[in-house]
Amino acid sequence: MLCFASAGAVAHAGAVRARCSASRAARAIGVQTRRATSSARRLAAAMTAGGPGGAEQKLKPVEWALLVLCGIAVPAVSCSVFQVARTGCGLPPGPYGLFGAAEGLGFLTLAALVGYSIRKKFSTGSGLVPGPYGLLGAAEGMAYLLLLVYIGEYTYYSLVMNAPPGGPQCY
Repeated sequence: MLCFASAGAVAHAGAVRARCSASRAARAIGVQTRRATSSARRLAAAMTAGGPGGAEQKLKPVEWALLVLCGIAVPAVSCSVFQVARTGCGLPPGPYGLFGAAEGLGFLTLAALVGYSIRKKFSTGSGLVPGPYGLLGAAEGMAYLLLLVYIGEYTYYSLVMNAPPGGPQCY
């Protein structure tokens, strides 16, 4: 990269170097800004296009509802599954029965997500779209995992311990 000085500035070589350094720095910043801007544009285009394939992946209202509800259901069911593994009982009812209600609605939400996922897989041949940042796919995976673990715990307590979770020994 060459810098050309004007005739008046040639007499003062230090000023020329300073001006050249400043213009190089400005160009370097401009290049960085352009690179960052193009990277941001590509990222935004990939997010709106739904991924590298460019296919539009819009979530249906039922999928948005499941995504929002799973944000609440996954922690509640995770706590419940841990509590069942530790004590053989689910969550305690809590104040005004809120913990028990969250647990029950959480299981219903995860069952609805698994059912919707299976129905969509059989009807369209493809599963659920990953959703924004892959959250719907993560919620779907957690739903399958938590329900599988709970079924395993229920089977263990029913067959081995001869007392299914939530029996008369709980709360």
